[in-house]
Amino acid sequence: MRIGVAQLNSTIGDFKGNLQKVINTIRIAKQRDINLLVFPELFLTGYFPKDLLKKPDFLNSVRRALNTIMRNTEGISVIIGLPLRVGRSFLNAACLLKDNRFLGFSAKTNLSLIERDYFTPSQRRLVFNLDGKKIGINLGEDLDGSYDVIREQKRRGAELVINLSARPFYIGKDEIIKDLLKKKAQNNNLKIIYCNLVGGNDGEVFDGGSMVISENGEILIRAKRFEEDLIVYDESIIYAPIIEKEEEKWEEIFKAITLGIKDYVRKNNFKKAILGISGGIDSSLVAVLATFALGKENVVGVIMPGPYSSKESVEDARVLAKNLEIEYLEIPIDTIYKEYLNVLKPIFKDLPFDKTEENIQARIRGNILMALANKYNYLVLTTGNKSEIAVGYFTLYGDASGGFSPIADLTKEEVYGLARYLNEKYNLIPERVFTKKPSAELRANQEDEKDLLPYSQLDEIFKYYFVENQPIKSIVRKGFSLKDINKVIALFYRSEFKRRQLPLKLSLKKESFDFPITNRFYPTPK
Repeated sequence: MRIGVAQLNSTIGDFKGNLQKVINTIRIAKQRDINLLVFPELFLTGYFPKDLLKKPDFLNSVRRALNTIMRNTEGISVIIGLPLRVGRSFLNAACLLKDNRFLGFSAKTNLSLIERDYFTPSQRRLVFNLDGKKIGINLGEDLDGSYDVIREQKRRGAELVINLSARPFYIGKDEIIKDLLKKKAQNNNLKIIYCNLVGGNDGEVFDGGSMVISENGEILIRAKRFEEDLIVYDESIIYAPIIEKEEEKWEEIFKAITLGIKDYVRKNNFKKAILGISGGIDSSLVAVLATFALGKENVVGVIMPGPYSSKESVEDARVLAKNLEIEYLEIPIDTIYKEYLNVLKPIFKDLPFDKTEENIQARIRGNILMALANKYNYLVLTTGNKSEIAVGYFTLYGDASGGFSPIADLTKEEVYGLARYLNEKYNLIPERVFTKKPSAELRANQEDEKDLLPYSQLDEIFKYYFVENQPIKSIVRKGFSLKDINKVIALFYRSEFKRRQLPLKLSLKKESFDFPITNRFYPTPK
């Protein structure tokens, strides 16, 4: 038996496009004498369709597409993921088609958190006899959920297990999934074929990395990561195990972000991406990532110097744009800013300069970017990082204005790390951007780390308290002052209302946070 693993990129709700990919891949599979062709979890609808699953027209489109696929399975078997209603149950299913017939389906038992709002956990964990081979078919978290689906399928006589997945990327995930598959294969003495989705949908990126694992837990075949691929496992061939090196962390993050940007722009029909470039590290990195993702002809940078912008920052922004060979505009905001102050002066009276005037500058810049985006159907990329977002160090309706936030899950230290990694390869960001002190440049002599804390300390405190949920006393024992710890915690809690209004972020990490806006809890240990 020759089994094809179709690691493809689907778009939510694009039945025409997704169906065309299926039909084209079936045609290629027949040409390559593939007997069984496997597609990822919920490939037909795209992952994850959320409340579209409640729409009758959406489900009718699923049925029509399934019938079309079935009519194209003469001489080949196909397993494809889709939603399926059976009686009163609504299932996340894997359907088996062969010779223009529907042979049956397996459905997911261990539903993910979001899936539980839509699907029914299934007891239908079938083992199919296909061309004399007993094959267990399961989906996603059936690999590692609370119920051991693979063990049950082994008891039912499965000689091979195929898992259809839509597992999103997070940093470190690839090694975790490889270890999981190896252990499952070894513990059950079963070969496992893992077919994972690839591509970006909204704030998630699916990294592919499909593979075939031997009974001994060795990788026999491996698909590319972050791009479409079709791999073929031929049972008549003896494969030598693949010895893989762990992918460089920064390269993995680079591929994830660029794929996320590319697919968000493409799938939502934006013409180009636009962003403000200030000469700082955050906007410089996002400009580089956007250019690699979309091509230099599809990125527009806007330099918007204000009354506190340094000459060096403006120069660095120009050099970056020229190095990237992107279109860039220079729109000074001084005149607009002065007019704002003139209009507000009778109302502000003699009140001193404070964050109000700082935020006006940021909001002028945000308005300019949004005006250009509206006029030309561009997507505004915001440039905030996780450290500053965590403590609310951004301006609502200002630098936070936009449609997609590609580095919002990277801390400031990680922003520097990724930027340095890319600069060592491509030398696009001016060196001065790395060495000068970070500043929002909204007032004279402003330094971000004086407003907050040194980023290395801020990131560590944030990690210990909010990611690892360590008590404050243990963080103090690590050498941090109680004053600094309480500052980070208080800023985080007070900023929840701001974070709720941020644009869609690209998720790069497993952990997420969900705190109430109305909250009077502030830990204050003595």
